[in-house]
Amino acid sequence: MTGEQIFPETINDRDSLLWMTATEAMPYPEYLENNLAAILDFMLPLFTVLSFCFIVPPLMKRIVHEKQSGVKELMKLMGLPNWMHWISWFLNAYVTSAISVAIMAALICIPWQENGAVSY
Repeated sequence: MTGEQIFPETINDRDSLLWMTATEAMPYPEYLENNLAAILDFMLPLFTVLSFCFIVPPLMKRIVHEKQSGVKELMKLMGLPNWMHWISWFLNAYVTSAISVAIMAALICIPWQENGAVSY
């Protein structure tokens, strides 16, 4: 069977053929310009690097000072397990970094309005 035999009315009737091929634009919400997003796109990588530049050097300074003063060996002599020493350094670095990461996450996740106010 050919297409003419199955759908004879669409082949013979020009208006219905035109109606069948008509298209419409898909609905979409209106575009809202967000200036804060443009600023954060530029400034967020800079703030990320700078925030960790002020956290990591003091941490490294404390580690080097501990190595120079021999505190780790003294704690080993007193019976402190090695894993507990490393957990203490991890928690120290984690708490220090968590503050900076929380501020960055808040800047990214909080919805802002056009006038700069926070919308809940």
